[in-house]
Amino acid sequence: MPVLRLTFVLSMLVAFLPSQVDAPAVFGRCARCHGMPDTAVVGDTEWIGRIASTACVQPAGAAGQPTRKGLMEWLGSKSPDRPVVVGSRTQPKAHEGLVRCSVSHGSVLLVPAGGGGEVVDQVRLVFSGERGAAALRAMGEGEWMVRNYRVHRQDDRGRKWQLWGSGARGRRIQVKRGETVRLDLDLAVTVKPMAKPSKKGLRVGLGVSGDSRMGVTVIREGDRVPARYVVGQGDRVLTSGSMAYG
Repeated sequence: MPVLRLTFVLSMLVAFLPSQVDAPAVFGRCARCHGMPDTAVVGDTEWIGRIASTACVQPAGAAGQPTRKGLMEWLGSKSPDRPVVVGSRTQPKAHEGLVRCSVSHGSVLLVPAGGGGEVVDQVRLVFSGERGAAALRAMGEGEWMVRNYRVHRQDDRGRKWQLWGSGARGRRIQVKRGETVRLDLDLAVTVKPMAKPSKKGLRVGLGVSGDSRMGVTVIREGDRVPARYVVGQGDRVLTSGSMAYG
């Protein structure tokens, strides 16, 4: 039976921290891809909760619990600065335009495309199924880039699904004062399995991506949908297992 080495697509920076967790410093390095979560936005509390078990925070096991706990407490508190949340249609101001997004239920985090902006300069557009003019969101003119997006769906069996996408280089839009611009995200999920021989057996990996090749995680009923693999030879199954992603 081959020995497997799994290549994980991680969604957070690996962090080795002392017992006193400097959460702002650690998450500051992660925010470049993820942005700052907000417990007032649907889905973000669950995102913060994944820090309790994600493979991205090291060391694993009991040794890493102070790090995980410190990050979760800080992210769930009122301490950090957060992006401006725009969750309803408002009359645009003189320097603003309107955005119509393909996400009907969920949120999109937009940051100034030129970089260098503070967290409070970022904008979080939140959608709850509004239609027509009620689905428009006002924001300042300029070029903006998607930092992350959350999509919420419910299937015919009543199960709740979420799609979390994030990355440092997302889709860009140009907002012009007095005009309406469309933000159409590709909500499809692309799964790219990888397997190649190595000196110690077989190296197996997985890439899961969404719009603009941003990394994504698929959540069903609050838990990440597992990515399983099977290695076979003809009709024989040599080994199988699951891989971490997102």
